Amino acid sequence: MGPMNWGNTGSITVSEEQATKNAQDFVTKMGQEYSIGEPELAPGYYEFMIQKDGKDYAELDVNGYTGQVWYMKTGTDPS
Repeated sequence: MGPMNWGNTGSITVSEEQATKNAQDFVTKMGQEYSIGEPELAPGYYEFMIQKDGKDYAELDVNGYTGQVWYMKTGTDPS
């Protein structure tokens, strides 16, 4: 199990819609030039790619049990 679901077992309790809202709220605080891609369900969490200027910029995960957002910068700023 990955760090997003330590100590959690069973089916996730956060809906895809709620995870998307949490991710969008986080990205909105980053600034208008950022957006999120479609969520992908991973074991215990939802994974989103943050995009800037149409290019992947970073990864953002939302815990499927708590809704907590986890931001991971994966590359360099594409601008």
